[in-house]
Amino acid sequence: MKLKTSLDHYSLINILSDLIVDKNLVESNRYTYVTDNSTDVKELSIFVAVSGTKSDGNNFVDDAIKRGAKLLITERRPDMQDSNWIQVSSARKAIAKISTIVYGDPSRRMNLMGVTGTNGKSTTAVLMRSIIEASGHKCALIGTIFNYNGKTFQRAVMTTPDSDQLNSFLSESTANGCDYAVMEVSSHSLDQDRVGYMEFCGAIFTNLTHDHLDYHKSKEQYAASKSKLFSMLPSHAIAAINKNDTFHDYMLSQCRCGKAISYGASSNYDIKILSEDLNSQLLSLTLNGATIEIKTNLIGSHNALNILAVSSLASGMGIQGEIIRKGVESVRFVPGRLQSVDYGQGFKVFVDYAHTPSALEAVLKTLRKLTSSKLIVVFGCGGDRDKTKRAPMGKVVAEFADYSIVTNDNPRSESPEMIADEILKGFGRNKYDVILDRQEAIKKAFETASVSDDVIVIAGKGHEDYQIIGNKVIHFDDREICHQLLRDLIVRKACVTV
Repeated sequence: MKLKTSLDHYSLINILSDLIVDKNLVESNRYTYVTDNSTDVKELSIFVAVSGTKSDGNNFVDDAIKRGAKLLITERRPDMQDSNWIQVSSARKAIAKISTIVYGDPSRRMNLMGVTGTNGKSTTAVLMRSIIEASGHKCALIGTIFNYNGKTFQRAVMTTPDSDQLNSFLSESTANGCDYAVMEVSSHSLDQDRVGYMEFCGAIFTNLTHDHLDYHKSKEQYAASKSKLFSMLPSHAIAAINKNDTFHDYMLSQCRCGKAISYGASSNYDIKILSEDLNSQLLSLTLNGATIEIKTNLIGSHNALNILAVSSLASGMGIQGEIIRKGVESVRFVPGRLQSVDYGQGFKVFVDYAHTPSALEAVLKTLRKLTSSKLIVVFGCGGDRDKTKRAPMGKVVAEFADYSIVTNDNPRSESPEMIADEILKGFGRNKYDVILDRQEAIKKAFETASVSDDVIVIAGKGHEDYQIIGNKVIHFDDREICHQLLRDLIVRKACVTV
């Protein structure tokens, strides 16, 4: 992170005053670069020794000094007492605070909204941005699928980037004319203070279900991390919290904003599905006494709830119903979220990102209700991630699918066979096959579909265009594979007919 203007040692002491444990003023310097990666150290650099989940920055202090670091910011006093250093209570908070100052506090120069929850963050963020744009404002987006800075769309690397990248991106977005921004805020980013010192004018809580317990260890710790978004809201902010979720009361209790809206059943912000099929649904929304109807391509009760979430926050912000309707209806699809793949094949194919038991259940419940024929599911579970959700995901698929194929997701360093075995513990007697080659698994599903009412869902990877096997990252996009296989299937059928 290159500093916009150079900072001296004493300026940094003022910036970090609330975090300082001890400091050493051997030499006064001006600094032009700050990083938490020792290999990125440049002349006049500040090195922040962040303790990560896989590595500890304190182990790279010597390397940073050898590369030319002029100041160390650490949680432990460094061995090299003749170096410039500032000892802080939290290195993560330190780099977050420095980033905020260096980039001119961009979250306070725009209206920043956060979306957190286990499922639905991407769809909700895309919908919220569309409503803001429909209201006549320019809105940036930071999310799992892509980022938008007011000029260009960029592929996202992680749901919520590190604090220096976040502040840099928001500063760039304001320069591009964005006066609003919507950000997916992950539990990891909240726990690691990546969004520390940012100001949100609005926040949405979608839900909290089984995920990331390899990191958070318990649902309570997971919820505590999510709740940080609401406890950091200023008095002028607005929150929208899912009343249908078990953690509604807890999230509500953590709110520090002036206005908190509970949306969902038996509230002033509710929704009804008037009609639905595999292509669209008609919704009736009640927003604090006002009623609007919305026709959307985003099918399923889970998407109806996502639409209610953004509509509730938008209504609370004073956005009129017609603008909300226009914004929602402008979103034709969200990449990899129940995205239909149609090559004239005669049966329905959906690609979806669902990779938790609750997300998978929501998708399969929707498709089960809307088809009277076979429901075929292709899915797997990622390696080096929460193992406790594998059997529950198998159980969900066994309950709703007529036929299932267990395959590779991103096995990473784990054995694909062992991952499949853990998934199958939840299956029972449901009819299934295990085909670890994901392309072959999708091909088998297509060959199994026999009538026009059959529905196939390829779950787990959604918008991702890669697969991680061992230490190799290969190009693999479920949607591309579907198009290729469907084209070949239709050509073969045409040849047989001739």
